Amino acid sequence: MLFGWHRLTADDEERLLQGVLGDEIQGGPWAIEIQPTNVCNVDCFFCSSKFHRAGQYLDWDSVLLPFLRDAAAGDLKSVRLSGGGESLVYPKMRPLLEFLREHDVHIADITTNAAPLAKYAEDIVEVGLDIANISINEPEAERYAKTMKTKPRIFDHVVEGIRALRTAADRAPENKRPEIELKFMLWRENRRLAPQMVELGIELGADKIHLNNIIGLKDGDRFSAKEIEETKEVLTQVIEEDSRRKKPVLDVWMDDEPELQRHVSAELTRLSTHFPSSDARESEKRTEYCLMGWYSMTVAATGLVFPCCNFVGLPEKVTGDISNQSLQSIWAGPDYELFRREFRRLIVLQGDMEHSQKYDRFIEPMCIAHRECPWAWCLASESFYDRLDEAATRETSTPVRLEAAARNLVMKGAHRITSLTR
Repeated sequence: MLFGWHRLTADDEERLLQGVLGDEIQGGPWAIEIQPTNVCNVDCFFCSSKFHRAGQYLDWDSVLLPFLRDAAAGDLKSVRLSGGGESLVYPKMRPLLEFLREHDVHIADITTNAAPLAKYAEDIVEVGLDIANISINEPEAERYAKTMKTKPRIFDHVVEGIRALRTAADRAPENKRPEIELKFMLWRENRRLAPQMVELGIELGADKIHLNNIIGLKDGDRFSAKEIEETKEVLTQVIEEDSRRKKPVLDVWMDDEPELQRHVSAELTRLSTHFPSSDARESEKRTEYCLMGWYSMTVAATGLVFPCCNFVGLPEKVTGDISNQSLQSIWAGPDYELFRREFRRLIVLQGDMEHSQKYDRFIEPMCIAHRECPWAWCLASESFYDRLDEAATRETSTPVRLEAAARNLVMKGAHRITSLTR
């Protein structure tokens, strides 16, 4: 389960379910992703969030604090701290953490490069944190400085921050110990350093170590055929070593390098092992759908609200602005209602839905494709997805089903005609 779902009570789940099935929401939001700033303290050459950066912070006293008061007075149970920048450089991070602690709002996860982490580690663990997603990317100072376009000494701050979080976590009661996940980016220049990455991660006490390729590199920065073969050997080495550990920690995904990903899958099969993130339930029938429109919202550093973090920065996906609107006016407003109607249609059609760029404002092809987005298949518990599937089949009215099916048929026909006339 992702993003604080385990914090929901049985009553919360029932109200959320009725909101999905009915015409009106029955509560929420239960979770909020907060991107307090789009300022970053490093400048990774591969960063996909640079277009978000405009030197902005959410004003604490006049914007974020009143918004959080309204949310905490309602159903808010957890937050994510993330963004197009480094969340921990937010000037009012300490008052924010104090507010969360005082109102028993949990931190589901925090995304950070860990350079500012040392001074906040104890406070974050005290508030309550499920997962720390730490992008360390490189295993040594000089390479870190080159990749992150910063000074080598920043790497020392990163290591210090991770150690501080590990220490604070180990001191905390078992039910307040976060999972520490370290992410390394594997590409042509550091491909031989994968063993060093894993070694450093274990030394720092990581609960999980991710090795990922960099998405969207230019051809000149991508692996050559020879480098792919060399990287296969390195990946075989680290996967074999991890399989022999009492508690494996490694998670390798090379989605943008299909040949390497096939190799990883083959090695896992050969070793009869798997990565923790590959435990998702498989089913012939699709029964899992995006619930974000009923469960959560994302607040960017601009104050603009989006129903999903994948939509941040897209003007057509804006559902409100906390700088001049109340939480409830946004949550129950027309933009959110449209979002819910589109995704309710997907649920009614059990995933067999045609996408229309012209008529669908929010829903995107990735929202429809099974397992394309983790928020669509592992946000909630399996029991909730099962209940939703059964209830949607049983309780959705015939007119609603017919309307959804008719619209879908028209879309399929239009797409068919378009493909024939190209």
